[in-house]
Amino acid sequence: MAPASFAELCWRIGSWQPSLNILLGDFVSRGGDVELWESQLFSPLSSRHLSARVPTIFVRGNHDDAAANVTRAYLGDAASFGFRWGPAFFVVLSHGLRAEDGEKLL
Repeated sequence: MAPASFAELCWRIGSWQPSLNILLGDFVSRGGDVELWESQLFSPLSSRHLSARVPTIFVRGNHDDAAANVTRAYLGDAASFGFRWGPAFFVVLSHGLRAEDGEKLL
């Protein structure tokens, strides 16, 4: 059965004891509303202490970029980045990235 909310999903994920979380964009319904970041993203993550005990990678979505100043305050400037986790290397490319810039990252 699919989770009814992000909060319920966080509870389920917490019971699996993951070693890494990767959240795939559109974290809030209206990116410019600061209060929504707390209620729709950070509060559910904190409910199972996921954000405190498990490294969490945030991949921004187009709704998150709708209010770039708020998004940068929470997630930083890097919309495209790469990172190593154990033997794996992850590459995150922004939805607005030009092809030539993506090639430089790789």
